[in-house]
Parts: sequence; structure tokens; C-alpha cells
Amino acid sequence: MAVTRVEGFDGMSQGCNPNGDTGVKRLFDFVIEGGESVAVTVQKNRTDPRIRWSFLPETQDIQFRETPFGLNVYALEDDRVEGKRNYLLTARNAETGEILKTVNFIVVDNDGKSRRIQEIGGPIKFFIRHRKAPYYTQYTIPDFKADFFLDWEVVPLKVVFQPNESGISIMYARPKDDAVIEGTERHLLTLKRISNGVVSLVRSKLVDIIDNDVEGEWTGWSPLGKCKRHFVNSCSRTMSRQCQYQKKQLTPVTAHCRGEDIKFTNCLCP
Repeated sequence: MAVTRVEGFDGMSQGCNPNGDTGVKRLFDFVIEGGESVAVTVQKNRTDPRIRWSFLPETQDIQFRETPFGLNVYALEDDRVEGKRNYLLTARNAETGEILKTVNFIVVDNDGKSRRIQEIGGPIKFFIRHRKAPYYTQYTIPDFKADFFLDWEVVPLKVVFQPNESGISIMYARPKDDAVIEGTERHLLTLKRISNGVVSLVRSKLVDIIDNDVEGEWTGWSPLGKCKRHFVNSCSRTMSRQCQYQKKQLTPVTAHCRGEDIKFTNCLCP
């Protein structure tokens, strides 16, 4: 996917290339609290001034690490409910203090009130109201990781608008039912807009998925059944048991037990 160019440092007086080759690039305009970092690529010439980076307003919630190619921006994990926050990554001339460039970042909170749904429940709806834009625009919910689809089904996978097209649409995200005991898991779903090479946050929703898979207990073995022929020269008697969950539940659950639910005992064919 193309990486967007964010307008370069202004003015030849700052030692920037007159052709505009100096600049700052980043693919995402948001970071998730406690999530992966976002790479910011800085293109500079030898004649450019030394840059001092900071965030406005000053905060400890969003930070950066300098790399040989620019910065890695990340948001620290905490348990405070703060909602969505906006910060400006600011580049200053290290000698004069003059602001040369600002780049907007949104910090997405993963704390707070969530919607609780069953593993077999849902869906979560995202409404899209798209205004005309000169660029091809795509809306999507899935993260850019394959394991997202282990937990979620999204319909449609994406909504596309052509340049100068406007419209309204809805996307649905529904949790997938599986046979794994996971307990209640929290997910942060993000509706993203991809346009002009930038992945921008539209809105986010916290969802707690209540697992319908539980650790069960075996009943006792049933009495041995009659001797029956299963193959040409093979007969056996069987006994079975059931995996159950004894506690009362308001919603259906699927019990899972370790071991076999049926046993075979050889016998003389009748």
C-alpha cells in the first residue's frame, strides 16, 4: 500500500531541497493504546537543520523512538478512560525553536464502557457517511492481520467510493463461533478510511465477546451395550458418557471435556 507524503518542511531558508523532496511520511494517522507503533519516515538532506521532535500538547500518553529512518510513534497502555485524543507531532528547528512541521495523530483508548455480546451474537454495526473527495476511497474494519478473521466475520469486507462520489453504507462485524475455551475477550474494532495513501480512523468500538465454550464434566459411563458386528470379522460392545455443564446459564453454552466420549470392548460375534 502506498505511503502518503505529508507536506515537506517549508521554505528554502530552512535548508530544504527546493524541489520539495524533504518531507515526513506516515501510513496511519492513529495509534491504539498499548498497540503496535506507527512508523514515521523522515526524508532529509544534509543541508536541512537538525530537528527536535515533541508532541503538542505535552503528554506521556503518546511517545516516540527515533530510528535511522525517522520515528516510531506509540501509545502507552494504561487503565484510564480517556476516549479519543488528538496530538500534533511537531518538528522544530533545534537551534531556533521554530516549528517546521506538524503531523496529526489520534490516540485510540482501549478502556471504558464496552458492548457485551455472545460469541454467537452480534452483529456490530458501523454506519458510513461518505462525502465527496477527489480520491478513490475505501472503508474497512479488519485489521491488517490474518488472525483478525479467526475471531470476526465482516460483511461487506470493504466499501468503495470512486473519486467525487458520495454515499451512505453500513458494515457489519459478527464474532465467529469456535470450539475453543477462551473466556470473555475484549476487542477494539476500528472503522478505517483509506484515501490518498493514508489510513485514517473514522470511529472505534469496544466489544467484549462472552465465550459460549466452557469446561464441562463427564457423566458416568453407560452400561455396556450388546455385542454388535462392526466389521466382517470384528464385534464389540460400547459404552458412552456425556460432557455436561452443571451450572445454570441464561444463554446456551457448549461444554468441552478432555478424553473420549465412547469406549469399545471386543466381544465374540454372535
